[in-house]
Amino acid sequence: MKQRLIIVDDESAIRMLLRTLLEKEGFEVLEASDAAGLRELFPGPVPDLVMLDLKLPDADGIELLPVVKKNWPNAEVIVLTGHATIDAAVAATKAGAYDFQKKPFDPKALLLCIERAIEHKVLTE
Repeated sequence: MKQRLIIVDDESAIRMLLRTLLEKEGFEVLEASDAAGLRELFPGPVPDLVMLDLKLPDADGIELLPVVKKNWPNAEVIVLTGHATIDAAVAATKAGAYDFQKKPFDPKALLLCIERAIEHKVLTE
């Protein structure tokens, strides 16, 4: 069974780049451009991983993270941002993020992070 990932990012170029990279690696990929789009996915199948942008047009990723964890408690979350600060990374981790990655990202490093997050999910289940 393919592992399911959700990309939540308001930048279409980032979503397209991530989708291409992840589908090439064999993942099933769903997308949302904002918090409202993410909320529409909640009744659907549970993802293995959510890649969540820190700054969305209709929500703050740190504030949205507990909502994601409440709806999908077993899904890991990696926060992506072009506005990386130590305070934001600490806040994301405290809110339940598996990891915090800055944009632009190194595709190989991001794939390794994703693999580790999914391994962590499997081990905790």
